[in-house]
Amino acid sequence: MHLVTGSNGSGKSTLLRLLSSAIEPEPGSVDYFIDGVVIPAEKLRYLMAFVAPYQEIPEEFSLMELIEFQKLMSEHSGLTKVQSTEAYSSIASLFGLDVHSQKLIRDYSTGMRQKAKFVLAFGSGRPIWLLDEPGANLDAASNRILQQFLLDHSNEKLIIMASNEPSEISIGRSLIHLGGS
Repeated sequence: MHLVTGSNGSGKSTLLRLLSSAIEPEPGSVDYFIDGVVIPAEKLRYLMAFVAPYQEIPEEFSLMELIEFQKLMSEHSGLTKVQSTEAYSSIASLFGLDVHSQKLIRDYSTGMRQKAKFVLAFGSGRPIWLLDEPGANLDAASNRILQQFLLDHSNEKLIIMASNEPSEISIGRSLIHLGGS
């Protein structure tokens, strides 16, 4: 697990957004390779899962509806193995959302929305997880669950996390510190 730290405005979120292809670098480019072959940008979204507090998810759907939609999109892409509903449900249960999976996202608290993003990202089966301040809006118990979950999956996933939280920094294997202006 790789940690990116730095003062406010140092570029942590921008770096993750560049890595996710949400924004394009000016000047320059970001290229991705698997076994020496360039991966086209339009296929990257099926390899990466991105979670950030500022990320929006559709409020007019329930978590279960979003899961089913995501599974359908993954199946259509043919790039990632489609995860079972049980895989998503297991993560929802871990974060305490199993009893709320039929509730509309608009009725979720801020912390519950963050957990719903985890369910969608981690349940997707994608090999790369980009996490921008993942513990934001979580209570202490949920933060501990998240950190243990990340540690449990750090050998099988490429995890890049931007954070300044000491508890999150402590679980990283490598640290990149960005200087600010």
